[in-house]
Amino acid sequence: MKKLLCLMTSVMLLAMALPARAANAWPDKTITLIIPYAAGGVADASGRLLAHELEKELKVNIIAKNVAGATGSLGAGELAKAKPDGYTLGWLPPGPAVGMPNMRKLPYSRDDLLPVALLFDEKFFLATSKKMPWKDVNGMIADVKANPDKYVMGSPGRGGAVHLAAYTALKNMGLKCRYVPERSNADVLKAIAGGTTHFHASSANEVKRFDLKPLVYLDKERSSIYPDVPTIFEAGYEVPVFSNWMGLYAPNGTPQEIIKKLSDAVGKIAESPEFKATAEKMGCTILYLPADKFAEFYVAQYDLYKSLMQELLKTDPKK
Repeated sequence: MKKLLCLMTSVMLLAMALPARAANAWPDKTITLIIPYAAGGVADASGRLLAHELEKELKVNIIAKNVAGATGSLGAGELAKAKPDGYTLGWLPPGPAVGMPNMRKLPYSRDDLLPVALLFDEKFFLATSKKMPWKDVNGMIADVKANPDKYVMGSPGRGGAVHLAAYTALKNMGLKCRYVPERSNADVLKAIAGGTTHFHASSANEVKRFDLKPLVYLDKERSSIYPDVPTIFEAGYEVPVFSNWMGLYAPNGTPQEIIKKLSDAVGKIAESPEFKATAEKMGCTILYLPADKFAEFYVAQYDLYKSLMQELLKTDPKK
């Protein structure tokens, strides 16, 4: 009987020790990083940059996996359902993290996503094609007011920062445009190039890559990259300031030892001169927050989007 009790005790102690040992051994195989948008946009480019840098820090292969659709909620849903062992991570902007969960019932909630580290924070320009005749934002406003519903605003689905930034800017300018959602930012930008879409909330990187005309900067201070472009506040309009922040997430239940290793690794990346130079060329502003601070930021952003989405759905249910 004593032998049996000793055996049972040993088995229980071993079972309790296994998770800790697994966390200590992590990582020892390939990690998948889910990017919830199609290739070609800023979320994809920045996510692949992070994957490349994490490979060097963690000494394992990291595969970037694009899971596009439903404003990023398909990819976020796949992340939320993944095994919480540190081998499936997600690179999420506001849309799937805080926008879509406040718009409709989804197979995941805020509590299913565990914040690991915030890395980027991008502000937007209201941008258009260089083929458009407007010399400045005032010329655009006059034309669009004279032709309600003639022009089209595009974004990769409703509920994300890109959608809300462009929508609130145009609305506060008193402009009436049609709205056409696309599968990704890249698709919106292709539509702008083709002349079927006319407005998009674009990052500095997208303005440069797609040779867009930035009409106005959607922040209180001018951009250091395009300092000649006035802010929307200078143009005389008060709007909420949205940013396309992007952070690393894990499925809820991932061991805290793994979360700390990941968070610390992202912190080292954020301080790398080589990474800083690459991010600057991409037009990405580095804003590193470790796991605990990012968790606080995440909750605050969720509550902000909740109030904004309730107002949007109440006043413009089809927007």
